[in-house]
Amino acid sequence: MIVLPNTIHRAHFDTFGINQSLSDSVESDLTLVYPGGMDGHRGRDTAIRAMPTILTSVPTARLILVGDGAARRELEERCNQLALGDSVQFLGWQPQETIPSYIAGDDIGLIPYIKTEQWDHTIPRKLFHYMRLGLPVVASNCKPIERILQDSDSGLIHLSGDPEDLARAVISLAENPGIGSEKGKTDEEVSPPGITGK
Repeated sequence: MIVLPNTIHRAHFDTFGINQSLSDSVESDLTLVYPGGMDGHRGRDTAIRAMPTILTSVPTARLILVGDGAARRELEERCNQLALGDSVQFLGWQPQETIPSYIAGDDIGLIPYIKTEQWDHTIPRKLFHYMRLGLPVVASNCKPIERILQDSDSGLIHLSGDPEDLARAVISLAENPGIGSEKGKTDEEVSPPGITGK
């Protein structure tokens, strides 16, 4: 048996570099990012529903959604229902080489996956993208993601599908920037720690 963790090839990832104009285009007092597909199980709706509470604490906060998918229209309608305006921005599909630039302009990387039998065993590469670029992570309590964040002290966990708990974690990092800086990882290894055969 060979275990192949879903991590990143750091040297290849680093060749993409950072386009400062792209990074600057998403910066705000508090910018949250999620790059990836727009399917229901990825939890983007949870992040959108968390925004009203986040905005009560940081009125200029923005949620940047990079990617596309079947749920996009529904998610845009949710934003309209919540009157979020420019607080949530849909950037659509972007070339892979631009993703580090969009991440680098943000403050917190989100992984709000919905905890299901399937997604309670997945490790998304975006987790290691965030860690490589020094972003603290706010992620749902899917087992492998929670384990990695706890082992590496790289972020905070929220209850899957709970927008108020996601907002709590985001606001906690926003109000304690020193903690966010400590949890952001840059030059350390970004392979999943503690991989075992379990």
